[in-house]
Amino acid sequence: MLIAGKYFELTGERLCTEDEVEQLTNILLENLTWDESELDVLFWTLRLMNDNRVFMLSREVLHVVDGFRDWNFALYGAAWRTIIAGVTALVERHSNFAVTLVRQIDANEPMSEVMIANRFTYMFLKAVMLVQKNNVPENVQLVQDTFDNVRPLRSAELERNLRVIDQRTVNVLA
Repeated sequence: MLIAGKYFELTGERLCTEDEVEQLTNILLENLTWDESELDVLFWTLRLMNDNRVFMLSREVLHVVDGFRDWNFALYGAAWRTIIAGVTALVERHSNFAVTLVRQIDANEPMSEVMIANRFTYMFLKAVMLVQKNNVPENVQLVQDTFDNVRPLRSAELERNLRVIDQRTVNVLA
């Protein structure tokens, strides 16, 4: 399934059936131990799932993410990467679940400061959601301003990721 998810990300073509995705989703929902390999599979297969499943699994990871920080920071980082991937998928689909997941993230304890790339991605996604809801110059400018705040970090990867999100959603960056 991991390969199917990566292939879908690259080509947009599915290598698996809806039943196989449903079976994977059920396995992940039943297990809920969330080790790094499970989070990696979830990260790469989120785009294959329907909005409800993306929301449910992202929420389940969100509920346990803070417990990882003190004892396994790699797992903590992988969990936030997966949560942000879930928000990204929902925002790109204009899903109503995106708003609910964003509220739950805001209610959660904030990310560790070393999770700066995820934090900036999250802020960018919130700005994109505003443009999707109301495409006015002020909201478009907020997307641009959020992106401009990333530039001093000199993170080519983060900038590239934000541009991809922009191209998939609102396409307002110059």
